[in-house]
Amino acid sequence: VVFGTVLFGRMHGGSGADRAMGLFMNTLPVRLDVDGTGVGESVRRTHARLAELLTHEHAPLALAQRCSGVAAPAPLFGALLNYRHNTLAALQGAVGDDVLDGIEWLGAQERTNYPLSLSVEDSGQALGLTAEAVEPVSAERICGYMQHALEHLAELLERSPHTPVRELEILPAAERGYLLEELNRTEAAYPSERCIHELFEAQVRRAPEAVALVHENERLSYGELNARANRLAHHLIALGVRPDQPVGICVERRPAMVVGLLAILKAGGRVSATGSGLSVGAVAPDAGRCRSAAAALRCGRPRRTRPRGADRCDSGRSGDGDAGVGEPAVLRSGPACARPDLAPSRLCDLHLRIHRHAQGGTE
Repeated sequence: VVFGTVLFGRMHGGSGADRAMGLFMNTLPVRLDVDGTGVGESVRRTHARLAELLTHEHAPLALAQRCSGVAAPAPLFGALLNYRHNTLAALQGAVGDDVLDGIEWLGAQERTNYPLSLSVEDSGQALGLTAEAVEPVSAERICGYMQHALEHLAELLERSPHTPVRELEILPAAERGYLLEELNRTEAAYPSERCIHELFEAQVRRAPEAVALVHENERLSYGELNARANRLAHHLIALGVRPDQPVGICVERRPAMVVGLLAILKAGGRVSATGSGLSVGAVAPDAGRCRSAAAALRCGRPRRTRPRGADRCDSGRSGDGDAGVGEPAVLRSGPACARPDLAPSRLCDLHLRIHRHAQGGTE
């Protein structure tokens, strides 16, 4: 991890720097390795790196950027860690020096240019934490992470200094429960008696112009996605797909994959998915044993051997003569169908009930 740290700037300020007015502070990056190194050794390495950094405390941040190899305007770091030595009197706002008599303390505010700034306040008797964070990051939660990490670090240094630093705990018990349990309570009531494509079609009726799919520079609305899936579903039906028949799909992760999945469901078939690098023969190995021809959807891959009796909705050819990487030709032109935009009705209620019973109550 890389973060910024604040340097005092007067350690190598030269003769008379202690009497010069103004701030000498500088901010430079520090990189720590979160790996299998023991926490004891990791603390020693961090101390050594900070000591080495002191010799460069006057180096401009722009110089550090050029040396890092990180091209501007990308920042070297987005988080700042500062360690501040504060006397207890200063923390309480008490002033005992006669030089400051007659001066009234009105207040102060801190500002930073970094998305996250964390300061460790050393009063000499205790440590405190101050965090500034941009919304929606919670500064209070950041302080909780840091406090728990420091407590666990102190415990490991005392009892088990060889524990890998990557195993250092940063989440308090309450925060861990919130992230892993509360945020994952996503159960919601929905019409479980309906199929996935039926729920999708209901959304199409509610908001046909809303954006349903985004891939690189391409956007498809619910209406457009539904129309393409319907055209392909009619084509699959024409190929002989029957309810609950396995239909293999071997498509790159692009809109054509989503269209193909919806089309298979709309045609009444059962999706048999595989990685795009596998042959179609591995998708539907039992095609020859089916009463009607199994269908296989492919897009953007060279031709491979497919099982006998397996029809295929393949992609077109690109301009350079290679296998096209776009959508299958049927998605662009559509088969001969009076109303290709209409969703085919392939599964009756009886078939759905039988299918759910066979799957143990799931669809």
